Amino acid sequence: MARLLKSAETTRNTLLSVGSTWGGKGGSTPYKIVAAADGHIRYIVDKFSKQVDSSSDDPCTNNYVWIEHAHGEWTKYSHMKKGSTTKTAKLKVNQFVKAGTFLGYQDKVGCAGGSHLHLEVGVPKAGNPISTTGAYLKDNAGSKRNRIPRICGIPGGIFESGKTYKARKVPGNISPGFKEVARHGVPGRDYQCLFDQATSANYQLAWVDGFDVKGKVFFNVVFRPKGKAKWAAFHGLSGSGYQKKFTQYTKKGFRPLQVESYQSGNKMRYAVIFTKKKGPKFTAYHGLSPSAHQKRINDLTSARKPAVLSNSYQQQDKLNCHLATFPSTSPSTILQNISGRSDSKSSTPCH
Repeated sequence: MARLLKSAETTRNTLLSVGSTWGGKGGSTPYKIVAAADGHIRYIVDKFSKQVDSSSDDPCTNNYVWIEHAHGEWTKYSHMKKGSTTKTAKLKVNQFVKAGTFLGYQDKVGCAGGSHLHLEVGVPKAGNPISTTGAYLKDNAGSKRNRIPRICGIPGGIFESGKTYKARKVPGNISPGFKEVARHGVPGRDYQCLFDQATSANYQLAWVDGFDVKGKVFFNVVFRPKGKAKWAAFHGLSGSGYQKKFTQYTKKGFRPLQVESYQSGNKMRYAVIFTKKKGPKFTAYHGLSPSAHQKRINDLTSARKPAVLSNSYQQQDKLNCHLATFPSTSPSTILQNISGRSDSKSSTPCH
């Protein structure tokens, strides 16, 4: 698999009007250029073959593809080989393409110092948004229309100058408009990327389940359309980190919708969803032993406060429990273990 090299044209905090320059390394050639995200192709030029000296007076005739994505963002791919877009990839203007769709081959057409891909992200102006030659964004003084791309599967989600990145599969785009979107077995390193794509498509997290397989964290998640109530979600929290978030958000009027615990290596981590809406007072705790948990349950049920959300985790044969409870006038007590786990070795399970 080819590795992509980041040039010095783009820093972590600044995206120049020229965008980002990439050169393939390793793997087999010619290097394929693929769409970064789902969208509709708006412009194609692939009739040129000449490499142009940028210091000359010759126009920077270039081959390129511009794709329009959701939320008004566009991506540009340029310097590609002549005919590789319309003849090899057989693409057309206004055609819808998925993330990973082959767009053409890397080359050095136009004002290029060598064979590479020029990738640019921007929000073009309405009507006649790019120049005919070179396909530059119009009305882009100070690169005001350019955007720094967020990239799935790399530390921080932003390319850094001088770093080498290896191409790999990551979660695909999420389209808006569904009543529910569910994903299972999402690798921990890709979860934030999936979360960001879901929230940008106007969804909110409804449920999350974290689990460890041979030292690696995975997530099962459910997203639903964003409602009117404010919400917040976090994952990868330590016990103290979770307590800090709990204190911070409950003071602002939020309440826990779900608290999930999972093992990450030899450490325990928490994921939590908060929502801000009115409701009865609640009691919440975490990290108790089964016996201490049972005592709290007995105390709460005697006070007519049935538990409606409970979760447990096991670490090195030690079972820990946490839950949130809400008062009710119902005489019955229903405790739901939403973690779905049944692998506890403890003789006193959280139930």
